[in-house]
Amino acid sequence: MRVGATNPDYNHTADGLRGFFRRRKFEHRFITGDNYGVGKVAGSLGGDFRCRRGVQADSTAEEAKKLEGTWTITSGTYKGGTIDTAKGGQYVFANGTLTTTNNAGGAPKKFNFKIDPSKTPKTMDLAYVDGPQNASVGPVIYELDGDNLKLAFGSKMRPTEFTDTTQALYVLKRKK
Repeated sequence: MRVGATNPDYNHTADGLRGFFRRRKFEHRFITGDNYGVGKVAGSLGGDFRCRRGVQADSTAEEAKKLEGTWTITSGTYKGGTIDTAKGGQYVFANGTLTTTNNAGGAPKKFNFKIDPSKTPKTMDLAYVDGPQNASVGPVIYELDGDNLKLAFGSKMRPTEFTDTTQALYVLKRKK
């Protein structure tokens, strides 16, 4: 019997899955603890299936820790041209916030940031701390390579590559 939408024994809800396994006389149990979810499916399938819950949260926290510190902008480009106020500016990542200053001396801007290192390329979302109702800056992708950081800022769509043809591209170096 085919398992899918046309199968009356199966639906996409949790109760439907439990019922599916019960009707097939499978043992279906989950034991949780210590951030591990262990499920054992006995019967004709057999086996022990283990998965680590919270892995993405752990990797996100580790990645955010790698970003922490002061970064100096070495170049900023947009549509092939140089962004004059960018070079020499600073980005400071600390405790889920990003504070930016440029070399023109304007007031620092503060953002909350959220990253997702599981995506390719890695993504970052910025929202003004003091902006109108946490207004979003726009979608960002980033590449962290030791003490070098690349940021590509999209306007409406998230960039897919690190070019400056349709978006701003910043290259930063960690300040020691």
